[in-house]
Amino acid sequence: MDMDSQNLQSILETSMDFWKIVLPSSLLLRKKAKSSTIKIFVTFLNVFLKSVQLFSFWLIILQ
Repeated sequence: MDMDSQNLQSILETSMDFWKIVLPSSLLLRKKAKSSTIKIFVTFLNVFLKSVQLFSFWLIILQ
Protein backbone atom coordinates (compact mmCIF):
# COMPACT_ATOMS: atom_id res chain seq x y z
CA MET A 1 0.00 0.00 0.00
CA ASP A 2 1.51 3.33 -0.99
CA MET A 3 1.53 6.51 1.08
CA ASP A 4 -1.49 8.14 -0.59
CA SER A 5 -3.78 5.19 -0.07
CA GLN A 6 -2.61 4.89 3.54
CA ASN A 7 -3.49 8.55 4.05
CA LEU A 8 -6.88 8.05 2.41
CA GLN A 9 -7.48 4.99 4.54
CA SER A 10 -6.79 6.91 7.73
CA ILE A 11 -8.99 9.78 6.53
CA LEU A 12 -11.81 7.36 5.82
CA GLU A 13 -11.48 5.70 9.23
CA THR A 14 -11.46 9.10 10.91
CA SER A 15 -14.54 10.18 8.99
CA MET A 16 -16.30 6.94 9.94
CA ASP A 17 -15.53 7.54 13.62
CA PHE A 18 -16.61 11.16 13.25
CA TRP A 19 -19.83 10.08 11.56
CA LYS A 20 -20.68 7.67 14.39
CA ILE A 21 -20.44 10.60 16.81
CA VAL A 22 -22.08 13.28 14.63
CA LEU A 23 -25.10 11.37 13.34
CA PRO A 24 -26.82 10.58 16.67
CA SER A 25 -26.19 14.07 18.04
CA SER A 26 -27.39 15.79 14.86
CA LEU A 27 -30.53 13.64 14.76
CA LEU A 28 -31.16 14.57 18.39
CA LEU A 29 -30.58 18.23 17.55
CA ARG A 30 -33.02 17.98 14.67
CA LYS A 31 -35.73 16.52 16.91
CA LYS A 32 -35.22 19.18 19.57
CA ALA A 33 -34.88 22.11 17.16
CA LYS A 34 -37.79 24.52 17.22
CA SER A 35 -37.09 26.46 14.04
CA SER A 36 -37.13 24.92 10.59
CA THR A 37 -33.95 26.83 9.67
CA ILE A 38 -31.93 24.77 12.16
CA LYS A 39 -33.55 21.57 10.89
CA ILE A 40 -32.67 22.46 7.29
CA PHE A 41 -29.11 23.35 8.28
CA VAL A 42 -28.60 20.09 10.20
CA THR A 43 -30.05 18.07 7.32
CA PHE A 44 -27.73 19.85 4.88
CA LEU A 45 -24.79 19.18 7.19
CA ASN A 46 -25.69 15.47 7.37
CA VAL A 47 -25.93 15.20 3.58
CA PHE A 48 -22.65 17.07 3.14
CA LEU A 49 -20.78 14.86 5.62
CA LYS A 50 -22.20 11.70 4.08
CA SER A 51 -21.16 12.78 0.57
CA VAL A 52 -17.62 13.58 1.79
CA GLN A 53 -17.47 10.13 3.37
CA LEU A 54 -18.68 8.44 0.17
CA PHE A 55 -16.25 10.47 -1.94
CA SER A 56 -13.28 9.43 0.21
CA PHE A 57 -14.50 5.83 0.11
CA TRP A 58 -14.59 5.89 -3.71
CA LEU A 59 -11.11 7.42 -3.84
CA ILE A 60 -9.79 4.47 -1.87
CA ILE A 61 -11.58 1.96 -4.10
CA LEU A 62 -10.30 3.58 -7.29
CA GLN A 63 -6.68 3.56 -6.12
